[in-house]
Amino acid sequence: MNAGRLEALSDGVTALLITIVVLELHLTHGGTFLTRVKRFSRYWRTS
Repeated sequence: MNAGRLEALSDGVTALLITIVVLELHLTHGGTFLTRVKRFSRYWRTS
């Protein structure tokens, strides 16, 4: 298997795993993605 095919396989597996993780996100209490981002953005900021 050459390097290009191995890289393509690796990219495909990574994309599949990210898709599964995103689809498994459960937003509680009718929240949307943006409200969740706003809620957790305080942890991403540096003081």
